[in-house]
Amino acid sequence: METYVDEMSIPAVVTELLRELGPTLIGEITGLRVASDAVFWVNTGLRPSAAEAERLRCALAVFRVVAAHEGGDRARSFMSADNPQLDGMSPVKAISRDRLNEALDAAYAHVEPKE
Repeated sequence: METYVDEMSIPAVVTELLRELGPTLIGEITGLRVASDAVFWVNTGLRPSAAEAERLRCALAVFRVVAAHEGGDRARSFMSADNPQLDGMSPVKAISRDRLNEALDAAYAHVEPKE
């Protein structure tokens, strides 16, 4: 499944994440001390660092993978829930620690049909 987040502008990524996850989780993902500062990436010419941008894109990709199969409410829960595939940490926490591929793998594993 394609999530197409690599082609999106950062303001578009942040706008969708603000709508779907809210500023607090974006703050945790990027390490912002003031979570509402994420709004500046939408409303000004300011941009996150390359590492922050990569985390934001990954978070949106993870969210979209789960939301496409289970809906937005369950995807939001998945993002914050402890995950055994991530050694008991949530995808948000894993992304904030740059475990990007692992977080995306956990999302795909979550939505794969169980045998």
